Amino acid sequence: MYGEIDQLVFLSTLANSLSNSASPLQTATQTAPAAGITTETAPLGDRHASLINCTALDFIDIKSDLFGQQQEVPRCYGLGDWIEDLQHSRVQAAWLDYAAEPIENAPLSAFVPGGRNWTLLVSGHVSSVSNGGPQTERWAAKWEVDNPEVKGQHFWKVTYGCIEQLPEALPRPKPDLAAISHELRDTLQQGRALAGRLPDDSWLHCFEQALEPLTPGGAISFPEHIDFPLLDAYPEAAQRLFSAAYHGWVFGGLGAWNNQRFTTPRDQMDYNRQLPLLYASLCKAIAAASCTFGMK
Repeated sequence: MYGEIDQLVFLSTLANSLSNSASPLQTATQTAPAAGITTETAPLGDRHASLINCTALDFIDIKSDLFGQQQEVPRCYGLGDWIEDLQHSRVQAAWLDYAAEPIENAPLSAFVPGGRNWTLLVSGHVSSVSNGGPQTERWAAKWEVDNPEVKGQHFWKVTYGCIEQLPEALPRPKPDLAAISHELRDTLQQGRALAGRLPDDSWLHCFEQALEPLTPGGAISFPEHIDFPLLDAYPEAAQRLFSAAYHGWVFGGLGAWNNQRFTTPRDQMDYNRQLPLLYASLCKAIAAASCTFGMK
């Protein structure tokens, strides 16, 4: 699993580490690229895999002017600034929220047309609100290609917009991890059964890896490109959900699991039915696990 969701998990973990006894994650300070760099824009740093190809990671407030027009107001330039903002806000908790249907409101529609399924919630005493006091902020991400004219490079400019502010410090949800694990295991087993009907067994191996952490005594591991800091700050049940979800994330572009074709109409019908269930189950597992930082 690359990109937006992995980065959201990292940011949620980072924010929670600032409200806990765990040491805050070490992050690289963002600096502007050197003048004249056009073909290789310097990334933010290599402290986390989700940041490697990011040339910018900024945080903005989305506010309405006197005429009701949405305005983007910069708040933090880079991860270091965001960490300072969280510390000043006395962050209490952070978690991810996944909505089956894209969230739509006026600030979000102006920021990212079409809405977003994934958002990051951070509760605390938010410094950006003039009246102070307990607040909860909801953040959505916008990923834009940096230097799109340069072929063969995949650098991203990432902006997080604060699309909602609530006048209370919401507590983290308390999901039923046992029930969610059971649901995820069932959908992965269905995927494994479908993968066994294909002539290529590579997908079968993917589903077996994803099911491993959901079996009693199964190993908790991650794909080699994934860096998961402070994993031990999550309870074992959440660690197993994260492990299963990262291994089971079989969605992508051409050639991914969501682009398979089966030889019989019955198999294709089973696949078409199961595919959205698998996606929803994986997303639900990631969001639920994110709520459990510091819980045992």
